Amino acid sequence: MNSFVQQHMEVYKATQAVRDQILELLTDDDLAFSMGGNTLTLGALCREQGDTEYHYVQSFKTFSHDTSYT
Repeated sequence: MNSFVQQHMEVYKATQAVRDQILELLTDDDLAFSMGGNTLTLGALCREQGDTEYHYVQSFKTFSHDTSYT
């Protein structure tokens, strides 16, 4: 295991645990919530974050940046 992973693995694990807890608590109504105006719903924001994470991981797998997935 490299030094970066050794230094940051606990933060990564904690972040993933918090994300899992939040997803367990959210309801469909929560995900549909919007503050109004031109703001995205919470669900749409979660989707965008997931897309960003997907592209980030794929870029390491393929050594390229492909946004055609979305």
